[in-house]
Amino acid sequence: MTGNSNVQRFPGFLTTTSLGAGFGDLNFNNTYAPDDVSLFTTVFNSNNTQFNPAADLDGDGRVGESDLLLLGPRYTAVSASAATKQSYNNLLINPATGNTRTVTGLLDNSAGSSLSKTSAGTLNLNGPQSHGPNATLSISSGTINFNSDAGSSSAANLALTISGAGTANFTQTQHLSRLTVNGGNAASTADLIDTKSLSIDLTGNLDLNRSDMIIRPDAVDAQSTLDTISQLVHRARANGSWSGRGLNSSAAAADTQHLTTLGILLNDDGNNNPIYTTFDGEPVDTSSILIRYTLTGDLNLDQQINADDYALVDSGFATHAASYQFGDINLDGTINADDFFLIDRAFSNQGVILSAHSSSVPEPAMLMLLSAITLPTFKRFRVR
Repeated sequence: MTGNSNVQRFPGFLTTTSLGAGFGDLNFNNTYAPDDVSLFTTVFNSNNTQFNPAADLDGDGRVGESDLLLLGPRYTAVSASAATKQSYNNLLINPATGNTRTVTGLLDNSAGSSLSKTSAGTLNLNGPQSHGPNATLSISSGTINFNSDAGSSSAANLALTISGAGTANFTQTQHLSRLTVNGGNAASTADLIDTKSLSIDLTGNLDLNRSDMIIRPDAVDAQSTLDTISQLVHRARANGSWSGRGLNSSAAAADTQHLTTLGILLNDDGNNNPIYTTFDGEPVDTSSILIRYTLTGDLNLDQQINADDYALVDSGFATHAASYQFGDINLDGTINADDFFLIDRAFSNQGVILSAHSSSVPEPAMLMLLSAITLPTFKRFRVR
């Protein structure tokens, strides 16, 4: 049957009979399989020069965008195979160049499924997402706006890769298994990105803006991961201009006073006790790496500079430590006069610059309250 107006319905094309399994079974063989998605794609892309009644889920006599959006929930409802849902999802996430598609229903991505966005169109994921273990999504072209969480605290399964001309924007808190940025761009305006693994190549860029981040390596990899993440921030920081690529902050770049940064710490006080037990409401342990947009020199990430931070930088200087949380504020591998200058300057000018994000700041589980530490102790290190 072809045409845009005249529609003829046949038994089995809408509900299960010997003539077919109903909507979504486009070859009427009583099964749901990837070849049904292929047939749907042909009709969908025909600009209504072709028709299949099992594809017309909204019953308007045409096969278009609304039918595509209804087909996914249909396959979920009938427990279609993972291969069928993978074929459907790959069609769903690839709107044509110049088009924007908004998904408000469930994105049902089965365990082990591999999705790939290669079209230049824009996809808005506004509805709930379900990604099974070892599910992957790659974006090599166009944009996906993650307006809902890809996971949860208990189900951070999705491995997300952005590469080439691909872009991902996170407007809501994300829980991911892995986040990889290889030459692509990712940006966040969410409260938090929580991932087990982060990788950014030399040309990739992740702009945290004012977002917090938790990275959860295995305990044996915690220190090496901290070193890698510190280098990603150092590369993006570009001597304070924040014009490099890596783990970046557009908020820090826009700070004309240059008083803010992305602070980083390994959540271990040195005695195998967590500094924080929760971070942005998420439980964290001593292997967790915490990242926060904060004042330059806020070493314990409580969004203020006080005696606790000066105690940490003094300890780091004495022990030749080389990490942000012990005073290597510019992440150049040493603690010297440059770092003391940065913390002194931020201390003297700290005010309302962080107020937009400060309401969610937790207190550390353990604070080094050394009231005897005063600013004059450090004047000998300042750059004049």
